[in-house]
Amino acid sequence: MACVLDERSFSWRVLLPAQSTFRLQHAPAELSVFLARSVHPKGDVYLSWHATDAALPSSSPAYALALVNPRRVSRRRLRQLGFRHVRAFAALPSFDDARWFIPIDSRRGATRAWDLYPGFRADAVIRRAVAKTLSRTGAARFAGDRVILAQRHVPPLERMVSEALGVRRLNVALASGTLGARRKVTAQFTAGDSWPVAYAKCADGREAAAASVRAETKLLDHVQALPLRSLSAPRVLARSVDSRFATLVSTPVSASPPPHRLCLTRLHLAALADLASHSQGRPMRDWLVALNGRISQTPFASCQHRQQQHQLFKRAVTAMESVPDLSLLPTALSHGDFVPWNVRFDRRSGRLAVIDWENGHVERPLLWDAFHFLTQVQVLVRRKLNRSTVLALLSEIEQSALARSFRLSTSQLKALYLAYLVDSSLQMADDRPCASDGHDWEAEARLLALEILLPGT
Repeated sequence: MACVLDERSFSWRVLLPAQSTFRLQHAPAELSVFLARSVHPKGDVYLSWHATDAALPSSSPAYALALVNPRRVSRRRLRQLGFRHVRAFAALPSFDDARWFIPIDSRRGATRAWDLYPGFRADAVIRRAVAKTLSRTGAARFAGDRVILAQRHVPPLERMVSEALGVRRLNVALASGTLGARRKVTAQFTAGDSWPVAYAKCADGREAAAASVRAETKLLDHVQALPLRSLSAPRVLARSVDSRFATLVSTPVSASPPPHRLCLTRLHLAALADLASHSQGRPMRDWLVALNGRISQTPFASCQHRQQQHQLFKRAVTAMESVPDLSLLPTALSHGDFVPWNVRFDRRSGRLAVIDWENGHVERPLLWDAFHFLTQVQVLVRRKLNRSTVLALLSEIEQSALARSFRLSTSQLKALYLAYLVDSSLQMADDRPCASDGHDWEAEARLLALEILLPGT
């Protein structure tokens, strides 16, 4: 099997016990890049390509079999060998570009799994609709590459979810996440053929990813304790705080996408005002000092646009420090990724339900989430960011009831947008490396916005 693998190809590892070791058979040579520390001649997981019933180990002490594109492997044979807990997935689009692992044992489970695909552009919406239609017919089993995971016992993650919900039979689908230091695998659980009953975020063995999961867990606990009137957040069902394999299990939100979802509506602004009302009291002065420290500690020599970032960031901080009374403004609670695909509307309560709090923080500049919402819509959905759209974005925020409630001057508003652009760019630099071709539209768009806003550029 000729392919170029990356760590997403092995997202199914979250369904195995942590610290699992692998014994390989007929595996691609590049597999050693990803599993080098975990490969052992007597590994407890038997990992094989193109396996057949006859080739399966008849007396292996392994507690799991991971079979990629098996040719003739029957569940009956797996049960005879003692592997009674079996999951079958379609790796889509393919094993070497494995963005999703869709269950192929249940048509409804496969259909619901496409809720993990958050695309908002027209082409993405069409692709998701087509994928759901095909999944209802059972076509998912013929798409992509096939992965069978057979275990002797219910794996720890599924056991954790089952015990938290009091449900025994669960279907699971996986989204591999974005490549980067904080990559996490998201698992969607459904009970039988029903709607999702839980989601789990699982660190992939990296300390940065585990720290992110623990931080989100802590923030959700904090948010649940607040008297929020205009928004709700998932509730933590279970957690594991392992130093490298941390896991967060939370409730789904029973809500639908809000109307006019690409705009900041009255509901969005009310939710953001609710968040902003909860401040730890730390002023912008302290936040700017911390921002300067982050800029100094971030390596910018890895690619051209990162080197440009360093110069622009320093100029942006200087511009912010010159704005009258900006340093006296408070910081406030921020979701960190307040975008259309993370926002739902609960018709029963009339509140917004907001998911994915992994980038949240209790101390961020005012309006951070509003700037993020409108910027991401322009960059990722409309894919258009220029002088006119940047100035229109600033004008929309300035005229909003949320910005007016803070009594901000025009210069303060502009400085807060600079603060957002620098902060979010630093976060992106931490999360992922430069693109292999040197181009990263999301990062470049922020550089362009900074150049437009900074005086003398």
